Amino acid sequence: MRRHLYSLLLVSSVLFLSGCGAGKDKAEEEQTYKDRGQKDGKLEKTAEITGEAKPENPEGSMDTWNDKGIALSKEKKYPEAIECFDRAIALNANDPFAWNNKGVCLGKLLKYPEAIKCLEKALSINSDNLNAWYNLSFYNNKLGQYKEQLRCLDESLKRKEKDAVVWYDKAIVLNKLGRKSEALLACDKAAEVKPDGTIAKKALALKAEISAK
Repeated sequence: MRRHLYSLLLVSSVLFLSGCGAGKDKAEEEQTYKDRGQKDGKLEKTAEITGEAKPENPEGSMDTWNDKGIALSKEKKYPEAIECFDRAIALNANDPFAWNNKGVCLGKLLKYPEAIKCLEKALSINSDNLNAWYNLSFYNNKLGQYKEQLRCLDESLKRKEKDAVVWYDKAIVLNKLGRKSEALLACDKAAEVKPDGTIAKKALALKAEISAK
């Protein structure tokens, strides 16, 4: 089965789906962190759900268990979803998608240290997984581990430099760390990616706020 990326953004009770290549520009979505409306966790799908994916045996396939876990996460049945991702991992312990998805669901259960371990495992398998870097950044933020969060954001930017949301996140973290001049530069970078976008406006507002201090 040909595998492709399919991301599910979980934000409170609202679900945003984006297909291959992301239908909605992440830079056009709402701001980051919780107090600014951060997108909380990105799940990755390995195969299309067609409505016909019914495993003929209890083991099923790795992709089927992963997709079933995503379906359960939509219903906020996170413990059940985690069980499905564990089944996928049991079939292939080197599947970064299942590790990422398990991490997101653990995060939804507020089990941030466990979520971080899963995301680090996903990245040890595929260090170019942007969703895993972004999720790892988010959960480090939840634990107040801002230096580690900054490292994750930098790793993400090494792989995709023109990402307004990540630059905006970086500006916020740098500001929290007291690195004002670097935060201002990150605001400019966020605004440059898509000057007429929502994130650009918010980045410039943050720049004004930092400059006024």
